Amino acid sequence: MSVETTVIIPTYNRPERLADCLAALMRAVGASVEVVVVDDGGSADLAPIVARYPCVRLIRQSNAGPAAARNLGAEAARGEFLVFTDDDCLPAAGWLEALIGACRHSREALVGGSVRNILSDNPYSAASQALCDFLLLFFERRPSAMAFFTSNCIACSRATYLALGGFDTRFPLAAAEDRDLGMRWRASGRPTVFVPEAVLGHSHHLTLSSFFRQHATYGRGARHLHRVMRERGQSPVRFELSGFHIQLLVHPFRARSRQPLRQAALLVFSQAAMVYGYVAEVLRPDQGVRPSA
Repeated sequence: MSVETTVIIPTYNRPERLADCLAALMRAVGASVEVVVVDDGGSADLAPIVARYPCVRLIRQSNAGPAAARNLGAEAARGEFLVFTDDDCLPAAGWLEALIGACRHSREALVGGSVRNILSDNPYSAASQALCDFLLLFFERRPSAMAFFTSNCIACSRATYLALGGFDTRFPLAAAEDRDLGMRWRASGRPTVFVPEAVLGHSHHLTLSSFFRQHATYGRGARHLHRVMRERGQSPVRFELSGFHIQLLVHPFRARSRQPLRQAALLVFSQAAMVYGYVAEVLRPDQGVRPSA
């Protein structure tokens, strides 16, 4: 039986999150799609969770990071179109249809949807999502700069994805590999399309310490991105520093966020954490980048 769409979900030792994600996905789209769960070398037994749904397949790899896991899922996929999400995400009704509709309309496009924080009482989760929302708006106003779609809510043609080499596995962390994919997609002359009606709930619980670690990891990812771009002979992405940070500070007020002053302070904290992660990565003894698989 032919399959039009394959949803790919990388996961690592979060069985409860995966169970919630799959349940939400089945409620939203039913069993009409193929789902490939890629276990990135975790120790949790995911077979009983996956066995609940005949349309879900489980494949495993030695721990190599989410970029490699997504590529493995894409290679195993039977669908013409690929949709990527994460195990802490809860698709809303109409999410898949909106993404795939855009893919059908523009078969060379990288399509991104809207991610919504559903932990509204968690200020750290809200601030983290606010940063992603701001970056999407910031780069959409500068189409020559780069595409910014987070890897938990994107879709594309499988053939085009494989032709471009998928995610670059030199990115070992869940950081910047999506920025790199968007940049390479646009550099190839192919379009990127934002579909706001493709809504995905994100349930990533954060504390102050895990918020700091998350954004320090993003800083490390930025350093990896600059290394990879240098190896390709490209100039690193440069922000308009003053304008970028002023707009970032104003964003919670323009977006009418809950407690915008606190959110603005957390966004400043996130940038400090990113600088910390970037510098820490610069100072690491091993400055090489892993070869692409």
